[in-house]
Amino acid sequence: MKISQRLSNCLTSRNSAMCVDYSASAERLLTGGRDGILRVWRPHRTTCEKTLRGHAKPITHIRVNRKERIFVSLSDDKNVRVWSENAWVCLQSLHVHHMGKCPVSSMCYNVYNNELVLANTGIAKCLGRGTEVFESAITSHDKPLCGVLYHDVFKQILSAGENGVVTVWDILTGKAVIEFKVTPNEHVMVTAMAFDYPQRRLITASYDRKLRVWNFNSGAELGVFPVTMQNEVTGIVCINNSVFVCERNSNIIYDLDINGHDNKYLEYDYLNDIFSMDGHSTTLVASSVNGNIAVWNVETSKVIFWLNTSVSPQVHMVEISLLVICLKTREVNVNTATLLTSANGYIYAWSVISEGGLLGKFREMESEGTFITTMSTDAKEQILLTGDNTGMIFLWDIQGFGYKTEDDKGPFEDINGSWQCHLSGVVSVLCDPPCKNVITGGLDCNLQLWTNTGISIGLFGKDEWDDKIRNSQTQPSESLESLSPNSQIQNFDDLSAKHEEAVSPPEGDAKSELDSKPETEEEPELDSKLETGEEPELDSKTEN
Repeated sequence: MKISQRLSNCLTSRNSAMCVDYSASAERLLTGGRDGILRVWRPHRTTCEKTLRGHAKPITHIRVNRKERIFVSLSDDKNVRVWSENAWVCLQSLHVHHMGKCPVSSMCYNVYNNELVLANTGIAKCLGRGTEVFESAITSHDKPLCGVLYHDVFKQILSAGENGVVTVWDILTGKAVIEFKVTPNEHVMVTAMAFDYPQRRLITASYDRKLRVWNFNSGAELGVFPVTMQNEVTGIVCINNSVFVCERNSNIIYDLDINGHDNKYLEYDYLNDIFSMDGHSTTLVASSVNGNIAVWNVETSKVIFWLNTSVSPQVHMVEISLLVICLKTREVNVNTATLLTSANGYIYAWSVISEGGLLGKFREMESEGTFITTMSTDAKEQILLTGDNTGMIFLWDIQGFGYKTEDDKGPFEDINGSWQCHLSGVVSVLCDPPCKNVITGGLDCNLQLWTNTGISIGLFGKDEWDDKIRNSQTQPSESLESLSPNSQIQNFDDLSAKHEEAVSPPEGDAKSELDSKPETEEEPELDSKLETGEEPELDSKTEN
C-alpha cells in the first residue's frame, strides 16, 4: 500500500507517530503517538480522522487482527489495550507484570491463536487464550488449492496451492510425505498439473507459461519443456509420449513430445477457448466455452467428430464451463455413450460416433447460480462424482446411464447422498478404486478425506488417522515390486516396504516400460533433452 508524500511528511513533521500499522478491512492507517494517543488516518489524506485516547504513556507497538477486526496497542508503561475497528472503542485494558523495569522491545501478535507475545532484554511473556483457536484455523495449504491428483499404486495424493507449493500426502495416515515448490516465486501460481502417461513423473504448468517435469517422490526438477506457451495453460493430458496442452483464449492444442523430439499442434475452427480435455487410447476430446466439443485421432491429428452441445438459447448468452470425461471402459458404438459432459447444471451422455450423438441427460444442479466445477469417476466408471461452486459434492450411479437401448428413467438419485465438503468451491473430487473413500480439495485451502457416505476421516495437514482406511483399500494381486523393481524413483525401496499392500499397477505401457529399465539406468534424460537447443516459437506452427 502506498501513502501520499504529504501524509508521510505530516506524520514525521508532527512527530506524532512512533509506530504504525494498516487495517485492510477498515482501509485505515493506525498510528501511535508520543502523547499516548492513537490516530486513525485515511491513506491519502493529511487530516486525522479519529483520535483514540486511553494510554498514559507513548505508544510503542500496534498490531492488527484482520480476522476479528480488532487491533492491539502497547505503551511504554506496559499497558496493553484491545480496540474495536467497528466502533473504534477500547474493549480491554491490562497491565503486564513481572517483566522488570526494562521496556518492551518486541511484540508479536499471533492472530491465528489470538496470543500476544511480549519480550524485553531478558523476559518473554505470553498472553492469549490457548491453542484451540489455532487448531480450528489449521488448513492443508496456506493458499487455495488449484489441483489434486491421486496415485493409486503409491497410495499418495498430490495437492497444489496457488502459491506454487505441491504437497505429497500419504492417504493411509494423513501425513505429509514431502513438500516442494514448483513455481519460480510465490506470486506465480500453478495453472494445471498431471502425471505423465506411466505415472512416474509430475508435469506442471505455471502462470509464467512454462511446463516443468518433477520427480514427485524427491521434489527434484527433472526438466523444463523448451517452449513458452502463448497464454495461460488450462489443461494437460498425457497419451503415450505425447503431452497435450491447451491454453486460455485459444483454439489450439499443442502436442508436445515428452522427450523433446517432435512438437505438433491440433487446431479446430469451431473451438474458441478450450476449457477442458480428456483422452483415451488414440482419442483426445476437448471442449470450448462456446459449447462445442471436438474429438481428434491423435495418431493422424485429424478431427474425427465434433458436437454442438448448445441445446438451449441460454447457452448462447453466457460462456459455458464445459467439463468432459471419457468413459474408457465402455465399448465405442452408436448406442453407447463414451463421453460425459456437464453444463448448465446438467450431465449429458454422448456417443462419439457420428450417428450417435446425445443419448441421455439428467439434472445435477437445482439451485440458481450453482454450477459444476469438477467431476470424475471411479475405476470401473460405475459412479460419477461431481463437485460444485458452493462446496457440495454428489455421487451418482451411472451404470445404466447413456445406453440407447434403455429408457431414460431420470431424474437420477445420488447413491450415497450429497454433503457439504468445503466452505467454498470444490476444486477436485476423486476416489480410490473401489470408491469407498472420497478425496476433496477446495478453494478454502483444505484437502479432506471422507467415506463414501459422507463421514469425515480427517483433514490433511491437521489430522492423522493411523492407517484407519487400510481395510477399505483393494487387496493387491501383485506387490509393488511388479511395478518396477528397478525404478529410478528415489527411495522406492522405502515406499515398497511402506505400502506392501498396494494394489497392482496399471496394465499396458506403464508397466512394460518401467520393467524394461535396467537397474543401472540413470534418471530419465528429460532434463538434458528438454533444456538443449533454442526455445521454439509456438506461434510458428508445425504442419501435421
